[in-house]
Amino acid sequence: MSELMKTLKIFLPVWLAVIIYVEPFAQSKIGDSICQERRIQLRDYIFNTLNFCTGDSDCVIAYGICPFGSHFIMNRQNLSLMDSINALILESCGGCTYDKHILPRDLKLVCRNNKGCPSVEFIEEAIYFSFTCEQIVYTYSQDIIGNTIDKFELPDYIFRVSHESDTSSLSSPDPYHLNRVKVVIDSVGIVKSLECDVP
Repeated sequence: MSELMKTLKIFLPVWLAVIIYVEPFAQSKIGDSICQERRIQLRDYIFNTLNFCTGDSDCVIAYGICPFGSHFIMNRQNLSLMDSINALILESCGGCTYDKHILPRDLKLVCRNNKGCPSVEFIEEAIYFSFTCEQIVYTYSQDIIGNTIDKFELPDYIFRVSHESDTSSLSSPDPYHLNRVKVVIDSVGIVKSLECDVP
């Protein structure tokens, strides 16, 4: 058993026990602050700790439950921990149902900056894996920066392209589409940077 798995098998039960100490017998609802806080904590925990890779073959899809999220990416050695995470969400938030997004059949997972993510041609799928703006910037920078913008299909509900010479556009995100990824390009369309588009 790897050192990482030994650490996780010790750490996760302790960490989960710490999370559930608040009102363990309360019947939480999806809108409750306890439910909301646990969803955020566990999503961050999956991305920051369980989604660690050194190669593409480390990355697998884990399935969540409503209202947590239907898909996550993690290291294959950590896949067995998803049942405990789903049980905690069910206890904290109660059950619900929603239509799950159907992932493309040919979806490819890759390892970027030691994090598993959909390959860049499937970048739109990142939001269905609960990636935040910051996580999209972190995982996709090496694939996008330095290439021409025409090489990518970047949906405008996730990305906002701005020319580096247009200073008013750079500092003025669309108030109806906050927290998109701002893609800064130069005069010939080379991507110079990715950053979160916040006011």
